[in-house]
Amino acid sequence: MNSNKITAIRITNLFEQDDAPVHALIDYEILKIHRPEIRDDIRSKKNFFERIQIRGRVRILRVIEDGLFVAVHFKVEELAYTTDNLFVFRFNSSGSVTELWTNSQEEVSAGTNGSALTRAPGELIDTVTTHDLRLSEGNYTLTATRSVHNGTELATFRLHRRMEGRVVEHWDVSEPVPGPDQWKNDWGKF
Repeated sequence: MNSNKITAIRITNLFEQDDAPVHALIDYEILKIHRPEIRDDIRSKKNFFERIQIRGRVRILRVIEDGLFVAVHFKVEELAYTTDNLFVFRFNSSGSVTELWTNSQEEVSAGTNGSALTRAPGELIDTVTTHDLRLSEGNYTLTATRSVHNGTELATFRLHRRMEGRVVEHWDVSEPVPGPDQWKNDWGKF
């Protein structure tokens, strides 16, 4: 497994256990955390990672990589509830994390067709077509979209699984985006 994937998994696992050496792989000085409520200063960025530490049991579902980007789709099972999460990491050429996009939502139960956000197999296949697509690996493709639903602006990470050139399943993890007047950094959610 690629070292950027391993680093992304280690950071994701901070939800379950502390891993002090992983912090050395995060370049806090230049890191952009695409969460509007996080200030652009080192202390706020470190606080973000400290807040997620040891919150629950982590179950990594799938990890995809495209160049310097790694996306991790995972669940965090806490005492009172479970969350579905998609984190997208951007690494620099020396393997440090320089950008992070995160979306989390309370677990969504299975739909009428019995499909749940985390049901599909996590195995990557069809890696030959990876470079024909953008932000993908094998038969998985991730997109980030901004939309408005019932007057609320949403950031949605959408993970697609393809077979034989067709989308056969997709999962959405959406979060409301606060208005720019509430942002504590210059880049907001995207």
